[in-house]
Formats: sequence, C-alpha cells, structure tokens
Amino acid sequence: MNNVSPEDDFFDPEVNGDHNYASISEEVEIQQIQDRCVCIFDKTTATYGIIMVMSNSFRCSVCNSSVCSHIRMVNSYKETPFHDLPDELCDIFTDFKTTSNQFLVQKSTLKIPFRRSTTLTHTLLSLHDKIQKITVLQPTSQCRKCSSDSGEYQTVNERCPITASQNIYFVILNMWICHQCHEKNVYEGLDDGLLNMGSYIVTHELLRSYLHGFLHGKCTLFAFYTHLKEVHLDFGLSNFLTYNKLKNAWYCYVSLLDVDYRHGFCCNICGENPRTIICDGTSLSFRKKMLLQPGNIKAQIDDEKLLYGSSFKEMVFVANATTRKMLKRYSKLTSVSSMSNEEFTSMISALEKEIPELANFINDIEDGIHCPPTKYKSLIASLSSSSPVCVLIPNNKGLHDALQKLCDGDDIQCNPDLIRSLQEQSPLLFDIYKGCRPISTCMKELLKILSKKAEQPFVTKENHTVEKTLENPELACFPSLPILRERGMYYSDKTVFKKKEKCKKVFSGHPTLLPGIFTIFCSHGICYGYQVMRNHESANIPFTIFRTRFPTAPDMVIYDFACSLHSYCLRRDPLFFRDTKFFVDRFHWYNHKACSRGYNLNLYLQHNTLNSQVNEQGNAGLKRIKDQLSYMTQQNFMTHCRLFLYNKNINKING
Repeated sequence: MNNVSPEDDFFDPEVNGDHNYASISEEVEIQQIQDRCVCIFDKTTATYGIIMVMSNSFRCSVCNSSVCSHIRMVNSYKETPFHDLPDELCDIFTDFKTTSNQFLVQKSTLKIPFRRSTTLTHTLLSLHDKIQKITVLQPTSQCRKCSSDSGEYQTVNERCPITASQNIYFVILNMWICHQCHEKNVYEGLDDGLLNMGSYIVTHELLRSYLHGFLHGKCTLFAFYTHLKEVHLDFGLSNFLTYNKLKNAWYCYVSLLDVDYRHGFCCNICGENPRTIICDGTSLSFRKKMLLQPGNIKAQIDDEKLLYGSSFKEMVFVANATTRKMLKRYSKLTSVSSMSNEEFTSMISALEKEIPELANFINDIEDGIHCPPTKYKSLIASLSSSSPVCVLIPNNKGLHDALQKLCDGDDIQCNPDLIRSLQEQSPLLFDIYKGCRPISTCMKELLKILSKKAEQPFVTKENHTVEKTLENPELACFPSLPILRERGMYYSDKTVFKKKEKCKKVFSGHPTLLPGIFTIFCSHGICYGYQVMRNHESANIPFTIFRTRFPTAPDMVIYDFACSLHSYCLRRDPLFFRDTKFFVDRFHWYNHKACSRGYNLNLYLQHNTLNSQVNEQGNAGLKRIKDQLSYMTQQNFMTHCRLFLYNKNINKING
C-alpha cells in the first residue's frame, strides 16, 4: 500500500494544474487516485478536490481546507452503510479511524475455526458442490432470541454474489423475521463455509487462502486481490469483487477467527509467570497519525504520589565522576602505556577520601609501573563504571556465604557448593580467587566493602504498593499477562540525569511511522506479547511491563540495553527487582564499553546453552508482515500483529 503524504508534490498546482486534472474525466464525480486518496468533482463550482484522511478528519489538499465543498460532499456519506458506499470511498472511510468500526457490518457473527480439523476439511471440500446446488441461502425458521417458529422469510438480495477462488455464484439471500419478538435472523453461513457480508458473500476457502499467504509469506492483500482478479479473468469472469469489499471481508473474517490468544501467548514450560525474559524492540509499526490516544507519561506525574527508589550514590561503587574517570583510565593501561606518578598519586589520593579499601588494594597489587595486573583489570574496570555494584555481587545466599568465608580467612576450596556459588553468581571474583589463593588482607577488606555496597540500594527501602487498574491499554497485547497493578510514579521520572558515561542506544526513526513494538520472549522462544512504542525505545517500556504485569519480577532479564534497564529499575523500585539478574545478550555485548563486566552473559558458564537471540530471531520474522501492517489503522495493526505472533507461537509449541 502506498502512503500519500501532504508534503508530496503530486498535487502541486504548478505540476498538475490548479483544479484541473486532465487524466480524470469530468463525467466522473468521484475517482480513487491512490490508496486512501480520492478525487472529487464538485459540479456546482466546477472544481476538483483531493481528499485524504489527516489527523482524525478529512482534508482537501487542493483547497487546503477541511470545510470546503469537496469535504462536504464526502461528509454527506458518513451515515451511509458500508455496503452502499461508492467503491471509491470505501478505502478512506475504512481508514477513517473514528468511524471505521461502524462500516464493518458483516452479518455473520459465529466464530470461524482457525486450526485444522476434520470438520473444517469437510466443509472446504464440499463447499463448491454445495453452492452449485443451492439457489437460496436462508437461516433456520426458528427465532434465536425467543425460539418461536412463527415468522416469515424476507428477501435481502435477489442476486447476491458468492465470490470463491475460481468462480462467482449468484443466489437469493433471505432473512427470517420472527412474528413474536420481531427479531431478524440473518444467514450465518458458518456450516456452509461462507462469510455473509450483507450485500455479498465470500467463501472461507478464499479468505483462508489469503490467511496462509499473510502468515507464511510476504503477500499483501492488494497483491492477493490482483492475483484473484487475474484468475477470475482466466475463467471468463467479469463481475468480480472490488478490492475494498475484499478488504472489508478480510477484516471481518480475522475478527471472527476462533483463537485462544491466552493459550497461544503462553509457554507450556514457563507458564504464566516466566522466570527468564529476553526482550527487545523492533521497527514494525503503523502511522503516528493513526494513534487513537496520543499522550505522554510525564504529563501524568503527581508530586504528592511520587515514590522513591535508590539514589545514584547508593548504587555505584565510586560516586565521584572524576575519580571514576581516572580509575577507568588506570584499568586500561599496560606496561607500555602506564600512568604517570603524578596521575597515580592523584587517583590514590581521591580514592583514599572516598573508598580507602580500594586505594589500599591498588597499592597492594602495584608493582611500580602504575598499571594493574591483567587478572585484576576486569574487576577494576567494573568498579570504575557507573553500573550498580549489585551486578557483581547479586542477592544470593550461597554467594554471600562464600564471600563471608573468604573474608574470615577460610579456604572454600574444599566446599564444592560454595565454590559453585562463587563461580555461577560472580565469575569475575571467582577468576581472581582462582589466581591468588589465599587472598590478601587488602582483598578481604575490598570484598567486605563490596558486599556492603551491593546491599545499599535495598537498605531501608519500602515495598511500593500501587492499586490495581482495570484498564487494558489499547497499545499493548499480553493475553496471558493481564495488568495486576499500576506502574506508579517515581521521583526519578521527573529528574534528568547526565548520561555521558553510560552505554547509549542510537535510533533512526521513520518520519511518519511510530518507532516500533517492544516484544518479550521466554527462553524457549515463545512470545508473551508486545507493546507499541509511542516514542523511541527506552528502559521505561520493559520496566512498566514487568512492574504492572508480573506477580514477581523475573529471575533473569536479557536485553541489549540491560545495563541501563538495571539502573532504571533500581532508581524506582529496587525491592521488586532485588532478585532479578540483568544480562546483555551475547550478540550486543561487544558494543558495551562503559558498563560493568557483570552484565556479560558469556562469563556465566551455567547459561552457555541459553539462546540469548530468541528475541532477535523472533522479531526477524515480523519483517514479513511489515508491508501489510505499516499503513493500517491502530486497531487493525494490533489485530494482525497479534494473529501473526500467535501462529508462530502455536507452531513452536506444537513442534
């Protein structure tokens, strides 16, 4: 589908002539020029107008007005049922987001099977033979509302077309009116494999054919329609369905599919509270102007209800930025490029004022050339970062017991459980322990202060209790993860922090489309849902998902921007995320230069078999439907994206 932008010079009077379009006959009052764009000829003024849907209303590009005579002509059709609209206007009315739903007036209302079954196969196989023998389609002669059999049939359409993949049939379409309650019973068509759209009928076989093209290929609906039209021409047919009627039938068909989304968006191993989450954003989206409720979370902040999390000084090991900068430079030096005596003395002096244990440790490992031994470089680099200390020493009893033993001077070599805890929970400290047994007194003191600093973000903090919400946001789809509580508003939401030392994520956005969707997967590759991003991808999106939809925070979160997400979570609700471990996926780790080495998933041998790319791999499949979804309305985008991801999940669950 092509998007017509008001900035395009397609309607430039100098190019096409002001109100004078030679390619359009004056005999025609309405003609569709492009998708979502029609030309209207007003005979009273003898002028042409170009009508498009812009910002929740119709606008004439020629008159540069939303109240001209051409707009009034279009608005006069607003109350017209969809099946009575001129074909040229169907597209813009379907696209008109404030009124689109009232035009989807299909008569069929029963759920249509999605998954294959013996019944479905039999219905499709017998469809054409059945239609050839039928001249009248009508419902049963019993009222569905009051069960009365007193009534009469009334003809709705004496020549109703039934469009199939290789033929077009014509039948008489009746409805049944109850004499007792005056209920009108329409023909459903489910048992016959037909979708009743009121003025025309489309076979399930035809719509299911496009369903497979949508789910497994890159076929757009217009390409499918073009193919269908050519096939009909090959069979000598001429009264084929218009594109807009096919599109309307398809949208109705999708809305009636019998799909258990809650089951399809839930891993049969992880259940409804997955413990390992792999998340990321992808650029699949729709037009910004189709947003039904534009808004920004910052505008909702109420100072009286602000919640407080951990501060920056409570999270990091070295709070002073200048000292961190000197320490980071020191961690990168070698014997060839060592630090000068003056710089080294300045760094040690600064550390003695802030972290004397670290100053003593560096003096202890110094060999006179002012560069750290190789085995300590990763640790010093991590301590010099602005990342939370608890990424190096997470909340784990086995790890704390092992560190306590080491600080007490005990050798844990003979205790395999403690050794395993140290290796799995803090591989950086484990590597140092392996290379310098027994550890020095200065190292013991450093471990003590590290353990204390790792606990500091959680000391004296309170659990944040936020009321449950009943609203389900229209831009989110998490069928198996309903909203449990509000996100809450935090002091850190209204504070702007410097980000010079942090890892950065660079974005390049589309001028008219939203940034994309944010998806979350479990470690088995099952998508649990997605959130449309109003603005560029940020840590707020996964934080809000976890905080509002998860009973308890995940045990592990893998994200290409996990370093920033970890800090974001601790600054707002540290106790909720106390036991959560954050890791950067293997593919993106090499882009991270400023954060702690504790986020490097490759260091944790127990996770060697974990596929940290399941989200990237899952999102790659969404590229197939990008052309179909990018210019849909918000509601249609959410419906189609949900159906596509559901099908992928079900195929993976069923093997």
